[in-house]
Amino acid sequence: MIKKINFCLSTIIFLLLLFSATSLLKGLDIKKALYDNTKELHIIYEPGINYKQFVYDLYETSLKEDITISQYNFTAKDTLSILSTNPKINPFFRLKSGVFPTNSESSCVANYSDGNRKNIGSINLPSDYLKIKLYSFEYVKNIGLGNVFYIQGNGRHKKLIDVFQKYGTIKIANPVISDTFTVNIYQNLITLYLIIFFFVCIISLAFSQRKMISLKKILGYSIRQIVFQSIKSTFSIVYGLLLALTLYIILSRDITLNLVWSLLLCVCVYLLSLIVYSSIVVFLYQFTNLKNNIKGAAPSKLLTIILGGALCITLFLFLGKSQEIKQEFKHYNKIKQSTQLWAKTENLYKTNITNQLDRGDPLEETTYLKNAQLFYEKLSKKHKTFIIAPYNYTVLNDSKGKSIIIGQDRIPDKEEYITSPGGADITIDTNYLKVNPIKFINPSEMEQMNADANTQSLLVPQKYQKYEAEIKQNYLSDLKFRLTEEPSNGLISLDKVKIQVLYVENQQKYFTYNSFYGTQADENKIEDPIAVVVNPKLMDGLFWGNILTMNGGLFIDFDSTSKKEPFDLIKQDVKDSGLNGIVNFTLSVFKERGEETARNEANVFNLSIQYSILIILIITLNVQIMYILFKLNAKKRLVKEILGYSVFNQMTDIVLIPILIELTTVVLFNVLHSQTSIVVVPLVIIALLNCFIYGCIYLNSKSITLKGDFYDI
Repeated sequence: MIKKINFCLSTIIFLLLLFSATSLLKGLDIKKALYDNTKELHIIYEPGINYKQFVYDLYETSLKEDITISQYNFTAKDTLSILSTNPKINPFFRLKSGVFPTNSESSCVANYSDGNRKNIGSINLPSDYLKIKLYSFEYVKNIGLGNVFYIQGNGRHKKLIDVFQKYGTIKIANPVISDTFTVNIYQNLITLYLIIFFFVCIISLAFSQRKMISLKKILGYSIRQIVFQSIKSTFSIVYGLLLALTLYIILSRDITLNLVWSLLLCVCVYLLSLIVYSSIVVFLYQFTNLKNNIKGAAPSKLLTIILGGALCITLFLFLGKSQEIKQEFKHYNKIKQSTQLWAKTENLYKTNITNQLDRGDPLEETTYLKNAQLFYEKLSKKHKTFIIAPYNYTVLNDSKGKSIIIGQDRIPDKEEYITSPGGADITIDTNYLKVNPIKFINPSEMEQMNADANTQSLLVPQKYQKYEAEIKQNYLSDLKFRLTEEPSNGLISLDKVKIQVLYVENQQKYFTYNSFYGTQADENKIEDPIAVVVNPKLMDGLFWGNILTMNGGLFIDFDSTSKKEPFDLIKQDVKDSGLNGIVNFTLSVFKERGEETARNEANVFNLSIQYSILIILIITLNVQIMYILFKLNAKKRLVKEILGYSVFNQMTDIVLIPILIELTTVVLFNVLHSQTSIVVVPLVIIALLNCFIYGCIYLNSKSITLKGDFYDI
């Protein structure tokens, strides 16, 4: 039986060790590829820079100076997109097949295969958490140009720095290394503890051989012969290692150099256990009492105390770690809840004006505004779009360093802030209400929004109803003023323009889809604003020009099944609208919070593994302890069975000890941690677990006889 237990235990431990070690090695490989010999450069761009020329200059300098410039973007919660000007420079970017993407391509190499024809190669950066794609830097037009760049290579950096300084203010620092790629340290600690427990089991296995060792010593066997023959008892561990290796390959389909190193670690653990096992056998041969061993007079009380102490310590560690993991789960779940909306933005993109458009030139600006509205009209017919422009909710710091939104800073008077444009208002379109539903006081009024070309609808929280007259007057005056200064593309009679107030329920939140607006503490949501609903006929030209900027408020939801890249999907509309050279790339919305979301996913994954390991550990330990107690009480239990005692009575002497130990440990843990609540459910689970284990051992005990056997503890 003890061999079977060690076989199962070794399989579990070696399987966990293989997964933990390979995950750790994979994480280290990715960390080396991204951050070894790397400088992190931050840039604040000058206004109106020519982004297309900037990207071209980066390419040229990178190739001439034998360095690579990269940008790391999380474009989905499990996808890291690396944009690199010269990936061949990085020694850790090793291809298993294919070629690196070139400057003119939107293709990539990846660490996984999805059958996409744009995947032109396989890069040797396996990960349990992330799909990694390596693109040419030209791909920036699809996900947007960031403010952080990573410089790698042994070439001269001075000319590259000169290039960056032409386009903005820069700061160079050592890279801030993301922990998304690494295995959680708690997982490694628990795996280490499992290994220690494994050695405890090895010691138990060695002590179970003492009767056989004593008999062979009497029969004249040498110590060398006894050691070699005893080692055969550890073959169950070898079988466990082989089974663990087989299961790992089947489950992960991963046969790489990392697996070889992980397997070597497992072999080292086994060899070390063999040394410990052999040392105990030698000790038993030299120092144990032959007479007591042959009679089977095991030091039961001492052994029970030792095992009870081990169980107490183990359960105490288990409870402590459970408390820690519970708190971690609460923390990460809280963060995860705040990023759930961001996790749904994987197919969401926005545009940006990227060239040196002179918006101070009246003729150039007028042409741009008309073309911007034309572009929106074409875009909204082909793709799902929505608008939320919460410009008044940009967060600033006041003179005291306290955060304040720009609308409140502009209009400090509370009543005026509520009733005046430029205060509590945001701009949305009807499509936004499909992705962020808002409850109306009168649901039928939803159909009345912008009922005609001359009506501007406002969604006003019910608590502002007393300000209705002022709100209507102020917003109507502002609308007429803007239409006079910047007329829309349509013909509007200002005398017919009117404001319609529709009331919505209080305490409703509008998600901004932009980390630039609102605070992270509020999950980038705005509560109870006055929402101006876009009426295309009444929007001034400036509005259409502004929504195409990075933080302008236009969002495009591209079909996830599309084979084309995001910018390629709008390229023709850009050209047809006269914006060629003005709108040069799309930006991923998910990218703004992508790394945080990816890190949360990895942490939750790691915490789940930790819980699983702890559950396996406590069950395995109970099995081991229960089996040894069963063996120690075998004769007493058999006598009770012959005398007709009930199964419950037979079980009491064996099950009661671990239950009392575990009950005492739980109470002690609660006292030390000042917890007054009685944890009933865990205690019931402990009792049921021990009873179940006893039943399993009892059903497997037919080979145990009153005479005992050679492997009797």
